[in-house]
Amino acid sequence: MSSIVSSAEAAFGNAFANGFSNTSRFLMTRGASPDVAAEIAQAAWARGWEYRTQLANLQSLGSWINSIANNMLHSWRRRETRYCDLEKTSVAAVSSAPAVDLVPVLSRCRPRDIELLTDFYVNGYTAREIANRRGLCTTTVRVRLLRSRRYLREQLQKSQE
Repeated sequence: MSSIVSSAEAAFGNAFANGFSNTSRFLMTRGASPDVAAEIAQAAWARGWEYRTQLANLQSLGSWINSIANNMLHSWRRRETRYCDLEKTSVAAVSSAPAVDLVPVLSRCRPRDIELLTDFYVNGYTAREIANRRGLCTTTVRVRLLRSRRYLREQLQKSQE
């Protein structure tokens, strides 16, 4: 079985071979460590490959990939900030808070709401990113997040009574 590679795909492959290190360096100039830069650069080139048909001009491939990588770096930083904020929480503050078992409360939620809350609060995706991943409107995601938070708040209040 022979594989036929189009000229655009071959050009993308050549651009990757020549541009991957440039994308990594670009990310490092934005403050990413070498390991994080390499990981995000690889993910950006993979995303670029997935959406290569949307690129009108192959000459702008490098800057297009760098913009994807820059957006991914911002998302990575948002997620890292959330994790760092959790680590900074003092033990005293945690121990003085009332103990809440979230498992029974979350078990009353719909699976799609749990996935939505997890994507937003744990994985650090924005409403727009979640909407794009799930094929929804951004407003729909925001409304579902609002309703899910309200429901969780109500359930937590009931469990503490």
